[in-house]
Amino acid sequence: MDRCMLAQPTKELLRGDRYLYQEKADGERAIITIDKNGVKAVNRRDNDITNNFIAELSQIKINCDSVVLDAELCADNFDKLQQRALTKNQAKIKLLSKLIPVTIYVFDVISVNGEDITKDTFQQRLKILSDVVQDNGMIKIMPTYEHTELDNLLNFVKEKNGEGIMIKDRLSEYEYRRSDKWLKYKFFQEKVIRFPFYSQNPAGIRLSDGLNAVQVAGKQARKVKELIDIRGYADVNVQYLVLSKNGLMRFPSFRGLANAVF
Repeated sequence: MDRCMLAQPTKELLRGDRYLYQEKADGERAIITIDKNGVKAVNRRDNDITNNFIAELSQIKINCDSVVLDAELCADNFDKLQQRALTKNQAKIKLLSKLIPVTIYVFDVISVNGEDITKDTFQQRLKILSDVVQDNGMIKIMPTYEHTELDNLLNFVKEKNGEGIMIKDRLSEYEYRRSDKWLKYKFFQEKVIRFPFYSQNPAGIRLSDGLNAVQVAGKQARKVKELIDIRGYADVNVQYLVLSKNGLMRFPSFRGLANAVF
């Protein structure tokens, strides 16, 4: 069983009063438990990441005795966030907590004072969440939008080069699985990249320009390899989600040759 509720991807931007909308945060997913023993956070791979983010986790203030929260830990740079999440050295953890500050975006609540509320609707859980968690600069309750406000949310997320939005059934229960009651709508982009290098692998070839890399499979792999062998490079359409600050593409995928030479 999954540790948290996961969303199905969708290419359709669903609208209507049935849905509530949130920004899709791009960070480290965490289930956060706060009780008399303190605070604990585990990621969706069931790894304990409490120590890595204790500087922020210790700042969560609640108006109840105990709570289990679903949240995303976010930094300005995803690669640096992963550096914090994977660091084991205690001295380095303390240093990185100062160099790479994290904001915790809480978007759901699973349990309050030992009572399981997963059978409550998402809309009901949001109300409970606003009552039990104190929103501050480091800990934020993820803003939620009605369908009448969707265009404003879309414009806001696109302007900040965000990943996409979440579309959630307002009557949905919290399920420990991937559910079509929660949908993720991502803003994919596309650009032409000139690749002069490739390496062969069992699935095809892996293209590289020295910074970014993308896998090509099947007949397309043979065509692209032949083109690079003859011309020294291949101009390729690559779809990706966002660019990091150092120019790395997240989730790149091959979309075809930019100029149809075959």
